[in-house]
Amino acid sequence: MARLSRYLLRLFWSEAMALFAVAAFLLFLIQCLRLFDLVSDKGQGLLTLVGQALLSMPGLGIVFLYVCLGIGLGRGLLNLQASSELQVIHVSSLVPALLRAIGLYALGGLAVVLLLSHVVEPMGIRASNDWSSSIAADLVSRSMVPHRFTALGGGVTIDVTKIALV
Repeated sequence: MARLSRYLLRLFWSEAMALFAVAAFLLFLIQCLRLFDLVSDKGQGLLTLVGQALLSMPGLGIVFLYVCLGIGLGRGLLNLQASSELQVIHVSSLVPALLRAIGLYALGGLAVVLLLSHVVEPMGIRASNDWSSSIAADLVSRSMVPHRFTALGGGVTIDVTKIALV
């Protein structure tokens, strides 16, 4: 790969990843706000909140990554045009290097999206489901106190009159 193609590829990726970092941070904050009531009602801590928010991020990241890749390419080309580098590329007959960089950028973005959607997201869903079931088991075990009414949430109240160990 020629130096020009590497330069252009790095330019496109840096634009896209800077935008994606901002979008991912905002999505993380939104997920934390969405999960806050759910996690605090179950008596869990900050680590559980952050962990559950992070495990749900790959699914949301896939959607925004497409947009960030497109905007990154557009911003990179706009920066090239603003600094007159795009005219130099055209005048110097280096358009194939530009097209090669755009093609590699698209293939790299495709590989990242496929990795996120077929490897990272299913692993995150599995881990989140396991963690949620352990949270539910912890909630039930803490609420099983004899001769006490306990509200589990959602209008469900239980009264344990006798606990027998088998």
